This record gives sequence, structure tokens and C-alpha cells, in this order.
Amino acid sequence: YNLIDSLKVIMMGNVSNIPEFKSFFSGGGMVSIFPMIGVVTFATALSGILEGTGIIKAVFKKAQKIKNPKIAYLVTMLLSTLMAVITCNQALSVILPSRIMLEVFRNLNVKSDMMVRAIADSGMILAGIIPWNLAAMFLSAVLGVKVIDYLPYAYLNLLFPILSILIVFIESNKQYSNVLMEEF
Repeated sequence: YNLIDSLKVIMMGNVSNIPEFKSFFSGGGMVSIFPMIGVVTFATALSGILEGTGIIKAVFKKAQKIKNPKIAYLVTMLLSTLMAVITCNQALSVILPSRIMLEVFRNLNVKSDMMVRAIADSGMILAGIIPWNLAAMFLSAVLGVKVIDYLPYAYLNLLFPILSILIVFIESNKQYSNVLMEEF
């Protein structure tokens, strides 16, 4: 290969002439990841906009009024899910709700483990079935199928949020304090 051919392979990918290697060493290139780069750029810009316009601070002030641990748990799940849908990025569905809700959980004397669980059981796991989310785009590219095609088989992604909410409400007699949370 000369320099021009190498640059073509980098940008457009490679097509192997050897049938045994074709499935492993064909395709790719920088052009194939442009949609994902676009989503990451959009998500980063949106995060900056949410922070810069004061929307995060406004949500934080509203969240400070929560006085019930179960409501805090549900709000955390809702925020995480909304961030996964809006920002198209699984990382932001973890970072933004945790920044907003950590102080709420501390004020309620609830272990931050509950907040982490709420985030993990909602936006983090649902990101894989939101078609425009980077996590779902990655899964779709790796599996070679559309999100809508693997959605009926994504039991974990669909059931975890529901089970998480049920467990929190079934455990209604437990106090969600730092002392008693270890057994939850």
C-alpha cells in the first residue's frame, strides 16, 4: 500500500479479497463512525446548554424539596431515563441525575447506594433500547440488527426498571436510613 491507499482504508474501511477474512477484516473506516461522533458531539453540547442555561440548577432546587425517600428514588429514576432519552448518551444519564440528586439523598439520610441503584436500574439500562442513544447505536452496529428487532428479546432492559420500582414499594415498611440500608 502507498500513502493514498492507506488514507482510503482509514477513511472508507477495507474490503478483504480473502473469503475467510472478509467478515473480520472488511468494512469500518472513519466514515462509518461519523454518526456516533455526531451523537457524542450533540450530547456534549446539550449538556453544556443544560448547565449554562441554568436548567440543571432549577431542577436541583425543585429536587431539594423532596422529603420522602421513595419519591427521591422515583425522581432519580425519572431523571436518569429522561437524560438517556434527551442527551442520547448513557454517561450523561448517570452524571447529571447523580449531580442533582446526591444532596437530596444525603439530606434524607439515605445511603447514596440507593441513588446509584435507581440510576443503574433506569437510564443506564434503558439506554440500550433507546434507538438514538449511543449505547443502542453501538449494540445495533455490533449485533448487525436494528434496535426494534432485538427489543422484544431485551428482557433485562425492559424488566429492571419495573422490578426496581416494585421492590422499593414492596419494601415500604423498611426505613431507608444509613443505619438500616445495609440489609436492603
